[in-house]
Order: sequence, then C-alpha cells, then structure tokens
Amino acid sequence: MSVTRTATVRARMSPELKESVEEVFSLLGLTSSQAIVLFYKQIQLHKGLPFAVRLPHPPIPDMATMGGDEFDAELSKGYAAAMAGDVRPASEARAALHGKQASWTALS
Repeated sequence: MSVTRTATVRARMSPELKESVEEVFSLLGLTSSQAIVLFYKQIQLHKGLPFAVRLPHPPIPDMATMGGDEFDAELSKGYAAAMAGDVRPASEARAALHGKQASWTALS
C-alpha cells in the first residue's frame, strides 16, 4: 500500500471573501481544497496564471446621470480627441463595440 504525500497551503483573507467564494465553490460542487488544487494545476499547465490580471476598465460615462458641467467636460474631451486625430472609422468602432457586447453577454 502506498501513501500519498500532501503539502499544506495557508492563506489569510477576509471572512466575507472566504464565505462568498466558498458559496461559489459549493455551487460548482467543489471544496476549497479541490478548487485550490485546480488553480495550481492550471498554473502548472499554463506556466503562469491562467487568466489576465489587470485593472477593470473605468465605467463608460452615462449622459443620463451627468450634470451639465460633467456633460460639457465629456463633450470637450471628445472634441479634443477628434481634433488631435484620435479617430477611427465608424465600421471599426461598431465592430469593437459588438465584440465588447458579446463578451459582456457571455459573462452574464
């Protein structure tokens, strides 16, 4: 009979984060230990983190919730960018928006 050796991993985090993540693990049918092993295996396979680590994009300004001064400031930014030549064809902008919309839909 062979005995499998194991190692221990310890991490500190807020109880709220731990609880909310463990709820997700439960829905997936995973224990915390299984999820950590899965994460480590993916790091091993990818030779790095299995996802991009980056800051989220800033929210897109919503003119419906802006005050007059804020709206004017956003218009001025757009005008300055256009005058500086920071433009692209409408078809390219539309394609980029459709791509982002598809990724947002996939996340929900």
